[in-house]
Amino acid sequence: MTLSYDYLYFDQNYNSALHNSPWNIASLSYSTRTGIGSVIGRVSYANRFSSNGLQAEIDAYPRISNVFYSYLNVGYSDDLPVFPKFRAGMSLYANLPKSFEGEVGFRYLKFSSETWIYTASLGKYIGNYWFNLRTFLVPGNTNLSQSYTLTTRYYYGEADDYISVGIGTGISPDESRSVLIERQLKLNSKKVNLGLSKIFNKRNVFIITASWFNEEQHNSPNGNQFDVGLSYQRRF
Repeated sequence: MTLSYDYLYFDQNYNSALHNSPWNIASLSYSTRTGIGSVIGRVSYANRFSSNGLQAEIDAYPRISNVFYSYLNVGYSDDLPVFPKFRAGMSLYANLPKSFEGEVGFRYLKFSSETWIYTASLGKYIGNYWFNLRTFLVPGNTNLSQSYTLTTRYYYGEADDYISVGIGTGISPDESRSVLIERQLKLNSKKVNLGLSKIFNKRNVFIITASWFNEEQHNSPNGNQFDVGLSYQRRF
C-alpha cells in the first residue's frame, strides 16, 4: 500500500488563478502480485484550478518472457479539468545485453480533445548507478512537441535505498502537472528534480522529491513552478 502527496506552487509570473491557488494532489494505491505480474489499483484526489476531483486508475506489469515485460494503464475521472476524462498507456520493455533496458510505448489523455503521446527510453546499470534517458513526443498539426529527461540514481544500500537526480525539458504525462499538456504543447519548459528513497525494517519505504520547472509563457516572463512530493509505502 502506498500513500503519496504532492504540493505544486506557481510563482507570481503566472496568472492569479494559478499563483494564488497552489495545487494539492494525493493518492492511495494498493499493489498485489499475480501469476503474470503486479497489478496496482489507485485512487487520486486533487485540488487544481480551484476545483476538486477524483480519479481511479489501474496499472499492470504483465511479464511476457525472461526478456520482455509490459506496462498497462487505464484511468477514468468525471472531474474535468482537474483530471483528464480518460487516460491510458502501454509500454513494452526489453532486458537487453550488458545491463541495458529499452522501452517503447504510448500514453493517451482525453481532455476536451484527445492527446496522443509516444515515448521511448533507454536505461543502463553501471555499478551502483542507474542511468535513464526518456523522451515523450506529442504530434501536432504544425509541430512536434518534445520532452527529454535524463535521470540518474545512486543506490547506497538495498533496492529501495537511492538518491536520484533528473534534468530535462518539456512536460511529461507522468508528472503532477501533466494536465497542463493539452494547453501548453508549444511552450518550452526546463526542469530539475531531486529524490531520496529509504527503506526501514524491510517493510517501510519513504520517498521525498523536490522539482523545479521553468516554463515559457505567452506574452509574459518565464514562470517558475516548485513541486514537493512525499510518499510512504507499507509492504505486507
